[in-house]
Parts: sequence; structure tokens; C-alpha cells
Amino acid sequence: MNIDGLMVRKSRSLSKFLLQSTLNI
Repeated sequence: MNIDGLMVRKSRSLSKFLLQSTLNI
């Protein structure tokens, strides 16, 4: 498993989640 790739995916989904919650509020 590529740890760096995992971190990128996590941060990407996290920013996506934050963007969605910001738009929802």
C-alpha cells in the first residue's frame, strides 16, 4: 500500500467534505 497516496486521498475527500458542509450551511 502507498501511504502517500492514501494521505492524498484522505485529504482530498476531507476537503471535499468540508466544501460540501460549507455550501450546505
